[in-house]
Amino acid sequence: EREIRLLKVDVEGYEMAVLQGARRCLSRTQVVYFEASTAMARAYGFEARDVIAYLEACGFSIYRESGGIRRPVGDLPADAEVVNLIGVRQAVGAEKACLSSASLCLHTIVPT
Repeated sequence: EREIRLLKVDVEGYEMAVLQGARRCLSRTQVVYFEASTAMARAYGFEARDVIAYLEACGFSIYRESGGIRRPVGDLPADAEVVNLIGVRQAVGAEKACLSSASLCLHTIVPT
């Protein structure tokens, strides 16, 4: 199966169910771009931090960009508003992916 360089998930709080259903797809994905929101996630019976934990268990490191600096997200506060996050497959390395407020750009994650 072909490798997926970027998977964007924008489902307004339904991320957990979508990602669980996409487990096989995630196994060949290099970068996942998604939103996390406590209020929206709770509408579907889970916490936004559950999505982060799930992606970490699938082999991704999760980052948040703030002021042009990419930092590991750690744990979201219980009342987190909508935040854009990026999950980078640990084998790829965070230095090869960047997230800007205007757009997502990937730097040669996989040779073409």
